[in-house]
Amino acid sequence: MRLDARAALQCHEFLHKSFAPGCFDLSERAPESEMMRELKRQGDIHEARTIENLMTKNLDILVINKDQGEIEKELTTAEALINSTAQIIIGAWISSVCEEKIAELTGRETASDPDRVSRPDLLIRVGEGADGKPRWAPVDIKSHDPINENKSSKLYLAKWDSFLPTDGVEIVARLDLDDAAQLAHYHETLSALGHGQVGEMIWGGIIGKEAVVVWRDLAEKTHKHFYQETTQHLRDQSILDIYNGEFNFILKVISRAQALASDPTLEPLAMPEWKGECKSCPWRDVCKSDLKESNHITLVQGVTPDRAVSHYANGVTKVSELARLNWKTALLVQSGLDVPEF
Repeated sequence: MRLDARAALQCHEFLHKSFAPGCFDLSERAPESEMMRELKRQGDIHEARTIENLMTKNLDILVINKDQGEIEKELTTAEALINSTAQIIIGAWISSVCEEKIAELTGRETASDPDRVSRPDLLIRVGEGADGKPRWAPVDIKSHDPINENKSSKLYLAKWDSFLPTDGVEIVARLDLDDAAQLAHYHETLSALGHGQVGEMIWGGIIGKEAVVVWRDLAEKTHKHFYQETTQHLRDQSILDIYNGEFNFILKVISRAQALASDPTLEPLAMPEWKGECKSCPWRDVCKSDLKESNHITLVQGVTPDRAVSHYANGVTKVSELARLNWKTALLVQSGLDVPEF
């Protein structure tokens, strides 16, 4: 089982249903909406235009032919990661075949990363390791604005005539968390192969609509994050901390989901909750039916999964239970305060 770069922050119940379909009646799969299809189409157009523009910059670029089969892509990627003199690799494809080929070329044992498959849009060479082999930073192309306002994090904007993060113009902002977590996924894959960055600063980048590389230090500890496994908000977290914490929990969720198929008495590690992303999920009708049946509190507008945690801790999971609370008490509970009983 190998998970792609979106898995770490994906809905746990989506993965639960996807990896243990026999535990559910999934006959009501919702069709993909016209809007989602159009967003994907626009994303593909933007990516193609970005790469077309990049190819005009007189840079040393190696392109993995996307029309090849998967095995050929992985073999070409392995050669490129080790032996290429290129500054940029476009279309890398990293899974078991790539891992085995790198082991063959280097004489090392296969550096297996059995939980991940990585397909970064770009890899940019940011230096060499002690072994003289290239070290690569992952970069993805996004059709949305990847920059979020923030007062504690730093980004570095680099143009293609001088595109390394150390050449970028510093601004105070941060990357979208979903985008940054995908970069962390790619970095962990590269590190398992012996071609990831090492040191205090670990770079990843996003190319948005402005056609510049927006670099982020994935090791910078400036985030506050709510971890679903521990239901804790922790400060001073890096993108790598967040990614690894959530990815490791996702593996547990999927493992438990698969175990449920043979032992339905086990307690699942995920449960349906209604949230914004449900609108584009193929299992939205299945989950909404279950939530209505259980009268779940996340069906109430404003009771997000993060806010619901404090209610769960006080034994409140149903709308009827929420309604019986004094409204002032409900707001205090939702804010995370320990409200004493009288």
